[in-house]
Amino acid sequence: MSKKLFLLDAYALIYRAYYAFIRTPILNSKGFNTSAIYGFTNTLLEVLEKQKPTHIAVVFDHSSQTLREQEFANYKANREETPQPIKDANPWIRKIIKAMNIPLYDFEGYEADDVIATLAKSAAAADFEVFIMTGDKDLAQCVNEKVKMYRPGKQGAPAEILGIEEVKIKFQISDPLQIIDLLGLMGDAVDNIPGVSGVGEKTAIKLLEEFGSIENIYNRIDEVKGKIKEKLIADKENAFLSKKLATVISDVPVPLNEKDLEYSKPDKEALLPLLTELEFRTIGKRLFGEEFSVNNSSSPKIKSSTPTLFEDPTEESDLHEGTSIQAANTIVNTPHEYHIANTEVLHNKLIQLLLEEKEYAFDTETTGLDSMNTDLVGMSFSFKAHEAWFVPTPSDFDQAKIIVQRFKPVLESKSIIKIGHNIKFDWQVIRQYGVDIEAPFYDTMVAHYLIDANQRHKMDFLSENYLQYTPVPIEALIGKPGRKQKSMSDVSLKELAEYAAEDADVTFQFKKIFDPLLSQKELTKLYHDVELPLVETLQEMEWQGVQVDGNFLKEYSTLLNKELIEIKDKIYAQAGAEFNLDSPKQMGEILFDRMKIPYNGTKTKTVLAQLQQVCKD
Repeated sequence: MSKKLFLLDAYALIYRAYYAFIRTPILNSKGFNTSAIYGFTNTLLEVLEKQKPTHIAVVFDHSSQTLREQEFANYKANREETPQPIKDANPWIRKIIKAMNIPLYDFEGYEADDVIATLAKSAAAADFEVFIMTGDKDLAQCVNEKVKMYRPGKQGAPAEILGIEEVKIKFQISDPLQIIDLLGLMGDAVDNIPGVSGVGEKTAIKLLEEFGSIENIYNRIDEVKGKIKEKLIADKENAFLSKKLATVISDVPVPLNEKDLEYSKPDKEALLPLLTELEFRTIGKRLFGEEFSVNNSSSPKIKSSTPTLFEDPTEESDLHEGTSIQAANTIVNTPHEYHIANTEVLHNKLIQLLLEEKEYAFDTETTGLDSMNTDLVGMSFSFKAHEAWFVPTPSDFDQAKIIVQRFKPVLESKSIIKIGHNIKFDWQVIRQYGVDIEAPFYDTMVAHYLIDANQRHKMDFLSENYLQYTPVPIEALIGKPGRKQKSMSDVSLKELAEYAAEDADVTFQFKKIFDPLLSQKELTKLYHDVELPLVETLQEMEWQGVQVDGNFLKEYSTLLNKELIEIKDKIYAQAGAEFNLDSPKQMGEILFDRMKIPYNGTKTKTVLAQLQQVCKD
């Protein structure tokens, strides 16, 4: 079996992760910025899952003064102070690395680059295939037949793997070692390597094309013409100093212990509480299965039945007693009082209770997801945490309408706040039964959108993150989507009541949390003056609909189709053959083989797709 070693440049990846979320940082329910931790952990898991290294290590810069700083006091002096969220993230990331059973290196007096270069050199000599995972170009000098750079992709793009030829093409040099000379000439603002004043990247590349190295440039300085020669002479000392600063040290006294570097499964007992505390719900489920919850209760333990990233689905799970996932706070283990109001007497009792409140949460249960074309199954109300009422409605529309209209004084009250999670849906449902919702109202989904626009806003997700409570999933009642999925009208009254009342209960609790958060972020005025009126406007627009001229659209469609046929005919005439315009393969054959259009690059699917779009346009 071949040996595959990944060496991760910790801070390069941590900074990359932090700044990827700089505009919309990831915060847990306690307000702790987890962007760097989440991004780094996700990147680490991607490598383990997709690249499957046999050996791995993460390398950090040591906090002590480095040899370069001793030699050049201004080395890295212009770097801004480390952002506080990265400082806060550091110990958490180290704990996660340790829990993943991955060795962590930092060596006094040396930078991470030096340790990585040393380990890469030793591993290559021991017949490893080595991948240096970093976004920094200076480590490209280590690339050889056995060592490659692995640069994580940006914004969903695939990772970039750079061997010798890729480095030469990317940096326009003839040898990876010339990275040192390139940085020596042009400098590096990130590390405050001065370089030669007035020499930029293009000039540096031209000089290296002609002379090969900084030493050769100065040995043949008389061959350099014009002002560049003057700049080189004036900054000769800086050129050689910069080259030295850019050269990684590959003989750090750090041994290559193959056994220590061998990757093994993570310590789940150590990893579980970390992911729970950080509230990494998606990563947790990726590692532990669907049973994972960000709740940190002392509930009974359960065994994961879902194959995860680190488990062979054909093997029995190794989540034994003491390392298993704790069950979430759920309707099963959380004290609650959910009532069923299924008589006129109970309806009137509930209505009287609601009319005495300043606010209540309201939710509807329906047979479908189209608010304009669905039947009501019941309504739920809550005005106290862990207590709620469910009002079932019959399948007969007229009988259901009688029940809904009993609650007209409650729903159309102009003094009581009606709280809903996506209240626009519930509003449109009950309007079919002749009842409106009057302001004041409150939408917890819209409130959370303002609080954190880039997070998910579904009730289940918010409940786990803000209430540490996992609601009953809809699949538990009606099954997964498909032909065998039941309707809510087929669910037993007891199950339906628990599910529906829980929704109103959770929604009521959301408001108590989101209101202070809106205030903290100074969004309260925006929420009440802009967002809520907009909900009402959108609801009315959707209810009334938009009038369209069907005849005009039909005629215009015919016209467009005629023009499209004419354009196709022109393309076929120029090509001299008919072909499928939607096929990149056929497009390539026509353009490059039949029409002989000159193109020197690789004829990839992307290029063909772009040409295809040009032809369509």
